[in-house]
Amino acid sequence: MNPPGATLPVLEARARLLARLPAPAAPADLLTAVEFQIAEERYALEHIWVKEVCALKTFTPLPRAPRFLLGVTTLRGRIVPVLDLRRFFDLPEGGLTDLNRMIVVGRENADIGILADSVVGLRAISASSLGEALPTLTGIRKDYLRGIAADGLILLDGGKLCANTQLLLPDQTEKVTLGGES
Repeated sequence: MNPPGATLPVLEARARLLARLPAPAAPADLLTAVEFQIAEERYALEHIWVKEVCALKTFTPLPRAPRFLLGVTTLRGRIVPVLDLRRFFDLPEGGLTDLNRMIVVGRENADIGILADSVVGLRAISASSLGEALPTLTGIRKDYLRGIAADGLILLDGGKLCANTQLLLPDQTEKVTLGGES
């Protein structure tokens, strides 16, 4: 049996624990995205499309390739096309540095490398808080846009990027359907 004064502190401690407010639940529309920077603009891709992030050490230019296709690189024995979003979205050009990163996106065997100036990291974004594209944003940039966050972060549509057969190598196009799923 406990001494008479010992039970009151235990009961008070239990009462304080039970009276605490529960931690707020995460919104159902919360997206986890990889944030990166290109030409002074901040972009993000939902993490389900991102396979990995690595340094872009070397690449081989392709003759007669579209201007936005920087070239190809090898990644663990696989050939990956490298997309330069600066050229794809008509942003100011910048030179390659040792700090450039390649964000490998795709599903199954259809990989695309996206050149980034820097990768900031993972970020949570509420899908319901995403705004529509600005009226001044037209053309190809609007086509691949999923939404814009209140702080100006541009969320790209990974499904549309992966479904664009112009960005894939010939042997990859056979494995990809229009929805980007293989």
